Amino acid sequence: MARAKRTDLDRADARRRYRAAIAADPTTTDAETGEEAGATMPTTRPAARPSGTRAGAPPMAPRMGIVAAARAAYRPVHVRQDLRGLPALVLHRAVWIPMVLAVVSMVAAVITGPGNQVVWFAFTVFTLPPAMAGVFIAGFFAPTAAYLAGGLIGLVSAVLSVVYVTAAQSGSVPGDAALTSGSVSDLIVYAFGIGIGYGIVLGAAAAWYKRFLAFTSPQRRPPTRAASRPANGRRGNSRPASRP
Repeated sequence: MARAKRTDLDRADARRRYRAAIAADPTTTDAETGEEAGATMPTTRPAARPSGTRAGAPPMAPRMGIVAAARAAYRPVHVRQDLRGLPALVLHRAVWIPMVLAVVSMVAAVITGPGNQVVWFAFTVFTLPPAMAGVFIAGFFAPTAAYLAGGLIGLVSAVLSVVYVTAAQSGSVPGDAALTSGSVSDLIVYAFGIGIGYGIVLGAAAAWYKRFLAFTSPQRRPPTRAASRPANGRRGNSRPASRP
């Protein structure tokens, strides 16, 4: 009996020494669980986001300097290639919409004359050479060959101006004095010379200004393909497969 009691005391003392050894050595593994006794799960903290950005939004690309953007916005002129694409350019809305506005404003100016300030302002910026508003719209929104788009608007504005001058000379425009033959010829030369030349220059300048704004404005970088995929390389279901 005493021998069995002594054996139990020895076993309890051995268990205490074993537990003390486990507590002293954190790398010792528990025989029952198979996990490290003193190990803890590593904690990871997400990288700090810049202030003013939303979670999941692509990062902002650095903005280009003014001088570098001005140089990058320049595009060389390819006359032959641009002339081959002239029919498609005429059908683009960046060209035919200013043309329609020029025709409408000219017709309204012939009907109302210079007495209506709103109609006369529209006639001045869309039809009367240099047609500043129409040329700028065409050059800014043209997909290519913006200088040709501006030149087309300048040509249309010159033709419409000649029509208005002819109507005014015949007395069809109310409130507009009749013009002499000498002044009519001078206005025709001015309309075609200034209208077409100014249209080409301003159309190219409008396209350059559009690219300049794009380069100087901060742009969001598109998300990479690796970042858009789940970590396990599968799409749709990112839940890990169940273990047997």
